[in-house]
Amino acid sequence: MASLSFFQYANDTTAVLSDTESAYKPFQLLDKFKKVSGLKVNSSKTEEGLWIGSLKGSEMKPLGIKWPQDPIKALGIFFWYDKKLLYLKNFTEKLEEIKKLINIWSSRGLPFMER
Repeated sequence: MASLSFFQYANDTTAVLSDTESAYKPFQLLDKFKKVSGLKVNSSKTEEGLWIGSLKGSEMKPLGIKWPQDPIKALGIFFWYDKKLLYLKNFTEKLEEIKKLINIWSSRGLPFMER
């Protein structure tokens, strides 16, 4: 079964869809929302897609959205095909950021409960 993952950052929505046909549904819903509210999502700036499943790495670029060649970040988590790169970005780099933050707070000489 062909699959794709669809990321719409403007309103922090992430959808995992079963096929390209189902990917049109969120766009239709957003169009209806636009007609009712007058608000519009700028799809050229806010939406990215990532092929998964049997279409992983596909060169198709439907829906008028971005299909980047680098990891996609949604809600603070990176998504991509390379597990080692994802481990680096989602765990190792985050752990280093936390260590730096702890060092900053530790150097202030505050008791633990006041940090």
